[in-house]
Amino acid sequence: MVKHILDAIRNFFSKSSKQNSIQVDTIKNGNIYQDSNIKIENPAVAINHIKDSPDDLKITLDSISSVLLKQSEVLPQGYQAVVNMRNGKADIHSEPVNEEAKTRFPQHIKGQAKVQMPAGMSFQELLRRARISQVPINIEMIDMQKMIGDIIDPYQDQFQKEWRKSTFKIVPEELPVGMKAVIVIDGSPYQYDTIMRMQPVDPDANIVKISNVEYASDFVLELTYHMDTHVTDFTYKFIGKSWKSIHKFLNFMKVAVPKNVLRVHLTEVNQDLFYTELNCVVFAEDYDSIDYNIEVAKRLLMIENQFGLQFPTDQELSNEDIELIWFLSNSIMKISEGFTWENFSMTANLHLVSSESLDSDACLKFKEIASMTILGIKVENLNVWVELESARIANLTEVEAAINTNNTEQIQIMLMPGERGNHGTRIVEI
Repeated sequence: MVKHILDAIRNFFSKSSKQNSIQVDTIKNGNIYQDSNIKIENPAVAINHIKDSPDDLKITLDSISSVLLKQSEVLPQGYQAVVNMRNGKADIHSEPVNEEAKTRFPQHIKGQAKVQMPAGMSFQELLRRARISQVPINIEMIDMQKMIGDIIDPYQDQFQKEWRKSTFKIVPEELPVGMKAVIVIDGSPYQYDTIMRMQPVDPDANIVKISNVEYASDFVLELTYHMDTHVTDFTYKFIGKSWKSIHKFLNFMKVAVPKNVLRVHLTEVNQDLFYTELNCVVFAEDYDSIDYNIEVAKRLLMIENQFGLQFPTDQELSNEDIELIWFLSNSIMKISEGFTWENFSMTANLHLVSSESLDSDACLKFKEIASMTILGIKVENLNVWVELESARIANLTEVEAAINTNNTEQIQIMLMPGERGNHGTRIVEI
């Protein structure tokens, strides 16, 4: 379906990764804390010996002691025993007295562990697969000892109790950091500034996935590069959290049509990560109504900006909502709305120079205070100017009686269309 230029994918996303680490869940002896991360600068150095059984590994943990241990006492010169009370019991541990002792007799941990591996698989391959999938490797710790220099720390009873209740995992190296990118369709002013990053996948799938899912607020694009065929597929997902984002997305998709080019450009290296000349309409299911939907989103944005509102995006628009959206947005644009009418009821203070004009057609203009509810959001205290091009008083007898008794305050007036028709206009005063 699409072309690709992802052959150099490993070069784009090959830097700035973090090394493997060992994760410990619950050792509380003042030395190991929940979710402690211990960096293994070089896994090959950390593995001291692999026995005949691939399941049995002896791991030297010298490189991770700074996380597992505080600076603790050793009985060689420069160390002392310290007693702390913990839950009513004495906990004896070792502490260095000075910096010289720390240097001469460094603290660290040695241990033995087992890692389950498929037959014939090397530990380096296990680490590689864990990195691709970002799934930690479980470790079964067989033995752990606090060490001071070359000797075993004699004060580690509490530590021994607690590490046996803990679980350990090798956390794989993080995937490379993301790269700044822009998603564009050539010729469109609308684009998405984002960050594209490699994603975890099944190690056996022989694919590379790159997406902005961790950084996108609304438009998620995923590229899947098939290493055997060198073909790249793309999929997208849109979450309309606001009418502003919907308006942008619809305009973006309006030009996602055959012959136009969709492009993911890496801005930091000024190079395309991906491009394809589209051979179909991407937004196919709703494309016939895309112009109408763009207009709806544009008008809702106008109303939001004018009145400081935010309409929900997860509700269906009713016919009444649509009518009010058009009326209110037209008013913002100073466009009055025409309408027809059959009758009109109003209460008014009537001041006449002569009552002879009551029984005749008149062009009537007046203001009313109204409220409108759109998508469940109420817009209140709107001044609506109404003009009836031709109107006659329907309850003429009652109005004349009120005038004859000088009772002209708050007269109830019923109107009907006059001889020139039932046309009128209205507009909200903005």
